[in-house]
Amino acid sequence: MRSLAAIGMLLAVLPILFVRSDPVAAVPLPLDMRYDTYVPSGPLTAPGSYRFLTADGVGIQTYDAARQQADMLHLHIQDTGHTDQSARLDLLTDGDLVEWWHADDCFVRYLIGGSPIVDAASRLIPIQWTLTYAHSGCDGSIRTGILAHMRLGDRPDLGGRTLRVPIVHGRWQIVPADWDGELLPMERITLPARGDGRSADTIEEARSVILFWRTPVIPEPWEFGYASNDPEATPYGYEAVWHGEPRYETIVILGGFLWGRLGIFPARDRAWSVAETRVIAGRPAVLELTGSYSQIILYDAATDHIAYQIRSHHRYFRSSSGIDDLIAIARSLFELPNPP
Repeated sequence: MRSLAAIGMLLAVLPILFVRSDPVAAVPLPLDMRYDTYVPSGPLTAPGSYRFLTADGVGIQTYDAARQQADMLHLHIQDTGHTDQSARLDLLTDGDLVEWWHADDCFVRYLIGGSPIVDAASRLIPIQWTLTYAHSGCDGSIRTGILAHMRLGDRPDLGGRTLRVPIVHGRWQIVPADWDGELLPMERITLPARGDGRSADTIEEARSVILFWRTPVIPEPWEFGYASNDPEATPYGYEAVWHGEPRYETIVILGGFLWGRLGIFPARDRAWSVAETRVIAGRPAVLELTGSYSQIILYDAATDHIAYQIRSHHRYFRSSSGIDDLIAIARSLFELPNPP
């Protein structure tokens, strides 16, 4: 990571963002395969046929269930054009990304949870979790004759000036500034007991006493100040502070329970405020840049309720190099010596 010695660089002009999501596995996958026959039950006999399945192996019938409950994607090895895609589908592995796309307002991106199960005429692809979806253009039962693109590999981040329809990314909604249609209602969650008031003055102490603690890699010259499970300030998690130069320039990390699901980020609410999707350490994250601070909120999808927020008001973190460092801090929370 970089120190502040390089801060004399020209700051990036928002909302043009340079730092992208972590790449998925670099394998020679087709960018786009077309499937046009949705078969919720029975054998997949026709080229271009496919379905989503629940963990119990039940065929999914609705768009909402495909977004919320899909645990497997079942594809015929031949796409609509009768091209055999089995060799490339067999290269899929844990951590790859697949996007089911019908339109800009009707798509789902999934993180793959392992290698496909091989059958003579089909492949059964395990889904680890849903990363991103757009819902405003499709609702109700999945149309059996709908043309869908199965896009594999890296997909562009979304948000900022270019977003035209609301999307759900992780546990948040990112909404265009001029959107006047319906949004999904925010879901309140059951919160645990408040924090116990423990605090730590060293990283070693924080590892042993701070609930939800993960140790980040922080660049110089910032130095660890304290961490706390304050029942008033951070009642359902912790706050950790690193002091910079001057001392009031800080990096703050908050970790703990989400207050609710489907909270709203404006994709762009002012000329100096943008929000974009990121995928960091295989987890959905939101990068938010404003005229006064930069932050990443990273949702630990494996837990279904824990998020980590990394924020700084220092102008360095609004530059392209600073955003790179901010993402590296977020990524380090899920690297050794931390748990997966």
